[in-house]
Amino acid sequence: MKRFFSHLFDIMDEVAELRKQAEKILEENRK
Repeated sequence: MKRFFSHLFDIMDEVAELRKQAEKILEENRK
């Protein structure tokens, strides 16, 4: 069970990184 949670947190970190990158791209497209 503990491994499942650490895996879940890894995925959440990756999703957060992708969201940051996507927001950066959207900001650049707005200019």
